[in-house]
Amino acid sequence: MFHRTAAVALLSLSLACGGDDTTEEDAGLDGAATLDASEPRDASSDARNDAGPIECEAPRVVCADRCCDPDEAIELPVEVLGAEGTVVERRFELSADEARAAFLWMQVNNLGYQNKASVRVNEGAWVDLNHDTVEMHDAERRRGGMVHGGHGTIRFRLATTDFRQGENVVAFRFNRSDGISMGFRVVRFQLLDADGRDL
Repeated sequence: MFHRTAAVALLSLSLACGGDDTTEEDAGLDGAATLDASEPRDASSDARNDAGPIECEAPRVVCADRCCDPDEAIELPVEVLGAEGTVVERRFELSADEARAAFLWMQVNNLGYQNKASVRVNEGAWVDLNHDTVEMHDAERRRGGMVHGGHGTIRFRLATTDFRQGENVVAFRFNRSDGISMGFRVVRFQLLDADGRDL
């Protein structure tokens, strides 16, 4: 399955630098996880793992919620910081089954205004991220989303048919500053099938 995310240390670093401020109430965590159309769902493990941190035997590392080989891991966060027009890419391999992805799900920090960022999958068109182009998680949408909303980190999915078997490239671009911001961080991303399930 496509759980090629970075080791816990990198994710912890990203959260410490302005990570997810979603509360348990906002996320609907009242003992059982609740999901909407924009939240990734793993068909094999819908319930959260409360057994504590995952430990992997070297040389394997933690990738999201499982152990994986180091060459599977994608470095996170994706820090798109600097001048307007800055582009940062992540490359990874997909199987034929994974390439049927219908959505790119993202958790992004410091996306405080619309069209601040764009995403491109392979040779597809650049897509500006705004309230019309993405499906946002309910909690973030209710609190303003990308319009200087109440959450510093927001979750959403972007529809795409541009993934393919073999090597893939996802590019993230910082389009323009509001005079204050110098970019954003992609804390996590995941591929989903048409039913919103993790690949």
